[in-house]
Amino acid sequence: MKQIFVRTESKDERSELLDYLEREGFYYWPDYNNRKMTEDSRFPLVVCFEYKWVGCVGNVTCAAASVKQHISVKEFHERYRREQQRRCSPVMVHIPHSSTVIPDDEIDHFIAGELEGELLKMTDHYCDDLFDCEHDKLVFPISRLVCDVERFRDDAREPMAACGMGFAYTHGSGLQKIRELTPGHKLGIETCYYAPHHNEFECMVQMRVREHGKCLIIDGHSFPGKALPYEMDDRTERPDICVGSDAYHTSRELS
Repeated sequence: MKQIFVRTESKDERSELLDYLEREGFYYWPDYNNRKMTEDSRFPLVVCFEYKWVGCVGNVTCAAASVKQHISVKEFHERYRREQQRRCSPVMVHIPHSSTVIPDDEIDHFIAGELEGELLKMTDHYCDDLFDCEHDKLVFPISRLVCDVERFRDDAREPMAACGMGFAYTHGSGLQKIRELTPGHKLGIETCYYAPHHNEFECMVQMRVREHGKCLIIDGHSFPGKALPYEMDDRTERPDICVGSDAYHTSRELS
């Protein structure tokens, strides 16, 4: 739940902002909070876009801790405008491979000496920044070396599973062994990482389908200038920018 701390320069500015938030359907939180308490407080406002509530920082310690995150009322209106655009758009951006995070309890399962090089080769570095735009973005926060959420859950449906690169990799970019994986560990990865991500993904898609009757998913990736050994497409000449489509995922209208 993302909270935004808003700095107001005068009581009039604070009152005007609260008037605006009330018109937008925001309520006061927590329950004991109300318009008068929020308006009279000398501390910054706290606003949550996701659940549409507004309150105020409760004490001097909290206010000091949040000071680096304070934004002006003008900045707040700009952020809220962008948030509304995101929510009104049938478009969402999915970034599955930009993270280099390996959870502590996963590191020991990898073969010594393999992680650093594989993270360099297999990560879509900075794609979470490159694809930052005026639409909702879902970024998988864990490295694909731990869990690749773009693979099919069922290995029988996933072509890359044959070379040890289903949703839970045992092999790396050079088709070399990088990790020992038991059935129980694989199930744990599915439960802990794969399933929650796809649940969130599905919710974001369904929300757009309900509101717009459609959802356009932009899948953000990068690729090396020369094909790595594991890649199915091993053509020597690669474009600088590729707008990809395929028969399974892309509608005829888009392709």
